[in-house]
Formats: sequence, structure tokens, C-alpha cells
Amino acid sequence: MKNLPEVYDFLVLVCLFPAGLSYQDLEELSAQNKIPSKWKETLLDFLRNKAISNQFQYELIETDSNASSDKRERSDSKEAKGAKKIERSDFKPDNYIWINITKDSTDNEIWFTPTQFIIKYIEKYLAENIFDQTIKKFEYMAALTIGLIEKIKHNHDYLEKLLESSAVSNYGIWRVSEDQDPGYQTHQLRAKYLTGHGWDFEKLKRLFARHEPNFLSCLETKTIDFIMEKQPMGSHHARTIIEIVCLGIPTLCKLVTLKESAAMEVARKAEQIASHLGENEVRTRVLKLKIGLFLVALYLGCKSDKDKNFQLAKIELRLIQQIQEKIRGSDYEEKVACEICLTKALYYYRGFKNKCLNSKELSNKFLVYRECNRELEKAESLLSPKLKENVNNLRVLKAKITLAQNKVRWDKMNFPKKILDDMKESLTIFKNYGSLKLFMKIEYEYASIRLE
Repeated sequence: MKNLPEVYDFLVLVCLFPAGLSYQDLEELSAQNKIPSKWKETLLDFLRNKAISNQFQYELIETDSNASSDKRERSDSKEAKGAKKIERSDFKPDNYIWINITKDSTDNEIWFTPTQFIIKYIEKYLAENIFDQTIKKFEYMAALTIGLIEKIKHNHDYLEKLLESSAVSNYGIWRVSEDQDPGYQTHQLRAKYLTGHGWDFEKLKRLFARHEPNFLSCLETKTIDFIMEKQPMGSHHARTIIEIVCLGIPTLCKLVTLKESAAMEVARKAEQIASHLGENEVRTRVLKLKIGLFLVALYLGCKSDKDKNFQLAKIELRLIQQIQEKIRGSDYEEKVACEICLTKALYYYRGFKNKCLNSKELSNKFLVYRECNRELEKAESLLSPKLKENVNNLRVLKAKITLAQNKVRWDKMNFPKKILDDMKESLTIFKNYGSLKLFMKIEYEYASIRLE
């Protein structure tokens, strides 16, 4: 069973997705060379011929690889005779012992969902022999995660905010770095069918809902432990796709469900996953820190229970600063420190606006604004040397700092030339970055100043 034939690799891979896969998903997996190009012929052979389907179950249990090879040869010979081109409509809704086929009438899509029997069987008897299929599953869910987020952004269904500590951002520490995984470029992490037209927000929501159990199954500690056990040194590739799902899936929950509580729950699961990636790894610490910043942004953005959520943000910030101490001296140090300074400045600002700040600490508006500006000036000074390198478009972070500085400026009447110059530069940065909301904010602020 350690060397399952290609056809069995394919069938087992399909069964690793608890919510199943659509015809469209399988076409995408085939295009990415994760399953055989003739997957339709193979699957129909299994569905139409009960003897073959039963043989699949028998061979899984008996691990009879010789019989599977003979069967594959018979299938290949039948294909060589030239069957008609197989279409989506050839797969009829039905229930089988190991898989159910259903039709989604809303999108006219066919779904292939493994039965509980086969899921439990694989978990019990094959868990140690399916590393390659597990990695393929994570690759695909990472691709789907990135594809959904990009489509939501492209459709302007969600606009990046000033405090956007999520996978929506694509600069600095938020960007999936190809340097971390040179052999697996980020352009490969795309679900190509999502680049087409016709994907409005409602359809994207339905796709996410249908795949939600598949997404959540990537945030199970036993699966992460299995991957890390098979890769004890922590391969760059495995870590990259795990990091993508750990931040990307909570981000999707935030964007699609529009419920902070759902995103918080998933983010806490992601925090637990990060703890299983090696406590002493700098990348692990940065991942935990990013998830922490994501939670802070959620807490500060809540419209209800503001006092309670502000206190949770305060606790999370303390934890983040503890992690920050452990990454000093690394390549991430300055970039992480800048993000934390920006977050703290907005934490004080929003806390004061929502009347959640402890009056003993910062008793009036002047003290709050002074503390905010102190954090932003610190961020700016840390960032200045990095801007010369233009690493991962850090100028976006500089533009966000400029926007925040204008927001918390005490003197609204006098405008130093530096602020005007920085705002003018930020206009170009946000426009090139493609952040419509931030561009409109800075444009409005800049125009207001110029008109006074």
C-alpha cells in the first residue's frame, strides 16, 4: 500500500476532501497534474462497473497492488479503442458505497463526495501512507484560498482597510514570499477557473460554503503533526502551504461570512496549528504573530461588545509583544516592529474614540494623539532604511503610516510640507497597489488640505 498505483492515488486523494470535490475542481486538479489527465474515464469505469468498484474497496483492504496493476492495464486498453469524449452530464447523481454523486441545481455543478465509510477507513488504515496525497490536498486548498481572496478583491466585494492584518494585504510580512520556497513560485498557487468571468459575490459565497469542511479539515492538528513528522526538518514547501491556509482560511471567514465571531474561532484554530510547526522556528513565530495581529484587527473592528473586545485586543497585543521579543535579530525584526507600531497607534486611537481606554493611562485627547504619533514616528524611523531596498513593496506600509499620521494629527490647521509630500507620494503608492479604499481616503484627505 506504500506504493499505490496512480489510479488509487487519485481515488484516495478525492476521498481526503470531506466535503467532496466538484467536476470543476477535478478539472483543475488535472490541469495542475495532481490527478491523471484521464480522470473522467477512470472514474466512470469505477462507477459503471460494480465489479471494479468493489475491487477498489477490496484492494484497499487487501493491499493487492498486482491486481490493481492488471485492472489498470484493462482500463487503458479500453481507452485505446477510442471512447466518446466524456462530459459533465455523463456523471449521474447516485450513491455508491465509497462515493456519492450529487448535482447542485443552483450552479448546475456535479459534486463527488466520499462516504463516511471510506473517510473513516482511510483515517484508520491508510493515514501513514498518504503523505503525497495530503500535500496535494493542501496545495489545492491553498490555491483555492488565494484564488477566492483575489477574486473578492478584484470584484471590489471587499476593500482593504487601514488596519488590514490579513491575507488581503500583499506587502511586507503579509505577502507569500517566494524566497521562503524558491521551488514553488506563488503564481502556481492559483485556482485558474476562478480567473474567469461570472463570479459575483453570491457565487463566491456558495463556493466557500460548499468547500468550508475542506478548508476546516486543513486546520486539524493531527494532520499538521503528520506532515511535520514526515518532514521533520520542516520543508520550505510544506511550511509555505500550511502558512497560507493558516492565515488565508480565517481571512476568508472574515470576508465571506461577514461575522467576526466565525473568523475569530477559525483564527484560534490556526493559532493552535502554528504551535505545532516548531516553537523555535522564526517563521513559526512570525506566523503566530500575524494571526495575533489578525485577531487584534477583528477585536478593534467589532461593532458590538466594544469594551469586551477592546480588552481582548489589549491581551492579544501583549502576547504579540512577547513573540516580538523572540524574533529580534532576524530578517523580520524591523518589518514586524513597524506593523506592531501601526497597530498600537490605531489601538489607542480607536480605544479613545470608542471610550474604551483606561482614563488613568491616557486621560485626554492630547495624550492619546501624542502616544499615537510616537508609535507612528517609531514605525517610520524603523521603515526608512528598508524602503531603499523596496522589499515586497514596503512602500505600502509607509503609505499606511502616512494615512494614520494624518488621522491622529492634533493640529488640523498647520500642515508641514513633509506631510503634504508624503500624502502626495501615498496617492501614487495606493493607486499602483490597487487599494481603492485607501486611495480614495488619502485622495480625500489630500484634496481637503489643498483646498484650505
